[in-house]
Amino acid sequence: MLTEAKLTNETGADRDVRLMHTPHALNNCLRTGLFTKSQVSELATFLVVQFRARSHLCNVLTHISGGRWDKVEEAFHQVLDPHTPKDQLTPLGVNIVDVLCKERGVTGRIAKPYFAQLIQQFLPTDDAVRIEEKIIKLSDGED
Repeated sequence: MLTEAKLTNETGADRDVRLMHTPHALNNCLRTGLFTKSQVSELATFLVVQFRARSHLCNVLTHISGGRWDKVEEAFHQVLDPHTPKDQLTPLGVNIVDVLCKERGVTGRIAKPYFAQLIQQFLPTDDAVRIEEKIIKLSDGED
């Protein structure tokens, strides 16, 4: 499956993003349980593309990021990086953790299961669980 999207950078210029996302490609992302920067970046970009395709989530993330989708991608990268403690998250990263973990309002009721579905669909079960546990720890204030 080929995923295409435009992400807007800090200068307002769009950059085309074309990612080949097959179960095999994403399975390789976290198979060892060790994350490389490129693997975290690939998964972060994939999630941004998927969240941007959902109208309500796109609107919410556009609002909380001030329209800076490059910052949304950076925040997802922080959230997914197993070496990032909560006190090093940007305010946007903290907001994204809340959106992914709390089932507050319409956004939470959409985002939490959608995120879980995405990572469970494209990653091995152990890796999906590891990511979910890491984000829950960030939400609870643990590192």
